[in-house]
Amino acid sequence: FRFLTKPCPPPVLLKAFEAGIAQHRLITAERVLLEQTLRGVIQTLTDILSLTHPVAFGRANRLKRHAVDLAKQIGLHQAVWPLEVAAMLSQIGCIILPNETLEKLYRGGIPNEKERAMVARVPAVTEQLLSGIPRLEAVLAILRNQDKPYRFNPAELDAVHVGGPILKLVGDFDALINQGHPAPRALDTLRGRAGRYDPTLLNAFVAIRSPAADQQGSPKKEISILA
Repeated sequence: FRFLTKPCPPPVLLKAFEAGIAQHRLITAERVLLEQTLRGVIQTLTDILSLTHPVAFGRANRLKRHAVDLAKQIGLHQAVWPLEVAAMLSQIGCIILPNETLEKLYRGGIPNEKERAMVARVPAVTEQLLSGIPRLEAVLAILRNQDKPYRFNPAELDAVHVGGPILKLVGDFDALINQGHPAPRALDTLRGRAGRYDPTLLNAFVAIRSPAADQQGSPKKEISILA
């Protein structure tokens, strides 16, 4: 905190200690205030989502539960806060979509041209809303990494590296469930999407969502049907 030259008179030393204690209290108070403010901002955003778009809020809560369960299954027990927040705020950009459009998307409906244009703006809106909030860098990194290739590495087992692929996996599972697929069929469908998910994450998710399932069973292959 401060350099003192020797010999140092006791009054000078005492003043340095007092100043150091005051500085420490100031830094601690600022950190606590920032943490409380951050929690308040996150709570406000999720409250707005729950009031205006309850369907999106419900999905965010499910994603959070799936993501945290999967993180613990692979050994990530600590520092999962960024992943929890990323899951809860992953749907915040959906506030630009009408509830009817959201419900159609979550049911697996095909959006029209106008709806596709709105949906395409959702990631940019999410980025815009969150980028100005301090200390959300890790959360933004998780959201940006959802569609990037990933291979499980125990040496890099932290929320930033593995959070994006986890959200992608649990998000696709939740989408299949919303489309009316029972959990076993949804898991088989995920397993049939060769190369889309990291095998370690996928097998861990199958284990917690269908413990009795045979992970070497018959995956389902998706076939697009064109009108």
